[in-house]
Amino acid sequence: MKVLRFGKSVVKNFFGFNGAEVVAKLTQEVGVTNVSRGLNKRYRIYMPRSIKYFIALYDYFATIKSSSIVLDVDSKAKRELIIHFCCWGQAYYDKVSDCLIPSLFSDGNLPSLSETLNVELIIHVDQEAKNKLLESRLVDKLQEYVTVNLMVIPVSLLSALDKASKYPNISIFKRLNQTNAGLKYFLLGRLQMATLEYALQKKAYVSFLMPDFILSNYFFANLLSKFNGKTVAIGSAFRTSYPAAKRPLSHLYKKTSSGWPVLSLDVEQMVRLQLQCMHKSATYRVISKKTIHFRPCAQLLFKTAQGYIMRSFHYQPILIDCAKIRTPIKINYRPLDDAMLSQLIKTDAPYDEQVLLCDNARFMELSDDHIDECVPPFNGEDYQSEVDFLNVIEQMITGNTDAFRAPLNRYFSSLRYRFEGVSNHQECKEEFDDVRFMNDLTARLEKCSDAREWVH
Repeated sequence: MKVLRFGKSVVKNFFGFNGAEVVAKLTQEVGVTNVSRGLNKRYRIYMPRSIKYFIALYDYFATIKSSSIVLDVDSKAKRELIIHFCCWGQAYYDKVSDCLIPSLFSDGNLPSLSETLNVELIIHVDQEAKNKLLESRLVDKLQEYVTVNLMVIPVSLLSALDKASKYPNISIFKRLNQTNAGLKYFLLGRLQMATLEYALQKKAYVSFLMPDFILSNYFFANLLSKFNGKTVAIGSAFRTSYPAAKRPLSHLYKKTSSGWPVLSLDVEQMVRLQLQCMHKSATYRVISKKTIHFRPCAQLLFKTAQGYIMRSFHYQPILIDCAKIRTPIKINYRPLDDAMLSQLIKTDAPYDEQVLLCDNARFMELSDDHIDECVPPFNGEDYQSEVDFLNVIEQMITGNTDAFRAPLNRYFSSLRYRFEGVSNHQECKEEFDDVRFMNDLTARLEKCSDAREWVH
């Protein structure tokens, strides 16, 4: 057994399976600014691709930090809003240019925002995406309403990421490709952090979007009207199949007098499209007797006659009021829906006073059909009873207490996030009540010492 464990350890180190673990441990030992030097010292003889990527990542942000701009924050008649998203690779560029930006032009979004706020759009791009955005004149159109800042990610960093996550497509490398598919989230996390640091200096509102989002009409107007006094607005979405949604979306563009296409969806249209074009990977997280191959995860969907109720242990920050954050923020290289939210939301005040939940899916997430190939293999099961589902979700939480132990996770799971449209008046006798289910889950966890910290 010792020989087997040693062999596995050698393989993990040689191919860089444990790259993220090594970097996390090294960060604690030597600090963020010394990680690159520490990795070079540790991997003198042979360096896995994932480690080369982390060195490129940390070197890039060390350069950014050393050349950061000192901001002169004056009191202005208008507050500032910074909107951030990334765009690298052809797949992301297509979604940004065809879907996200046209939805930003819709009623209640950029055109009306610019009347009451000074808006800056920060887009982290590769060089090719920057060239295409400029050639398409989308930037010219955006600049009618906002200041646009295209920040180019170095080719060397994106090349290191590409090499680390795209080994030859043969069986021996399949697991490694699946593991390293998540490396891009470290880049995303640090780009978001750089933007948050900038917004904190300006005491601005900051909104974090994804390149594969579509916003409903009045997304921002609705959000800001309800945001009074809150610190963070949160939201989430299950994946929607982009190929399936393309055709119905094509009928929702409208031409403006200037000739620019606007993608216009009200909330009902958006929810209907999400329900009709649910991505295959999303069907694995539905709590229903009809679910095939249920996969326990942090996002659970309960079927109703009108659609779904989401009960999620993690949410994405959609809007943050940086003027309300007065304590120092610790730099993190993970997306903001990870450890960062626990820094932004205080524990000495009720969460409901600080957090706004977006009502009824006002944005959707578009995913290509092959996206599920990046998900690690799983032993999917078909469950028939509430007890079956409770058992496997309890095992997920007690087996990953580091991911679920924060009181904030407990609060998130108490929220009911709707994906519901017009009722079809059909009874769902086979479905489970989400309130009763989550109460039963909490009661189980209260008896489990491993999860007690999460419960309380």
